[in-house]
Amino acid sequence: MTIEEAALRASICAEAESWIPTPYHDHAGVKGVGCDCAFYPCAVYKAVGLISKELKLPRYSPQQWLNNKSQRDKQHLRFEDTTYLDIVLSLFREIPLAEVLPGDLMLTKVVASWSHGAIIIRYPERVLHSVKGFGVVASHATQEGFWQREPKRFFTIVRKNG
Repeated sequence: MTIEEAALRASICAEAESWIPTPYHDHAGVKGVGCDCAFYPCAVYKAVGLISKELKLPRYSPQQWLNNKSQRDKQHLRFEDTTYLDIVLSLFREIPLAEVLPGDLMLTKVVASWSHGAIIIRYPERVLHSVKGFGVVASHATQEGFWQREPKRFFTIVRKNG
């Protein structure tokens, strides 16, 4: 790891930690005011200059559909299920768990959507994410809540040349 990469990773982790205990709020990404699980990682990565401040996430969150059981909404959710993942894949490179480092992104599946984002501080002991009813919190990535049952995907903040 280069000195520049180490500094970027440290900056991401410090910025991510500074969001605790920002409350949960759908479709928001404002430190101290409110954020959801999709907007939080993007706001952190924007703050450290890793992604463009002009990047706009669609007003999409699986929480909109979690309590609504209508068939129309279930079909809509399946249609939307790659929205956030497509954005992540355009920005970052997917990696295996063995390559995960501090500052990388972890996605978990909510209903049919890879849209619950968490920033890795120290895997698995400490990942930061925004949870409805709690806001930005630190969790153990394999022992707490839905982390135990949901599949995970990992993305590095560093792109390889070529």
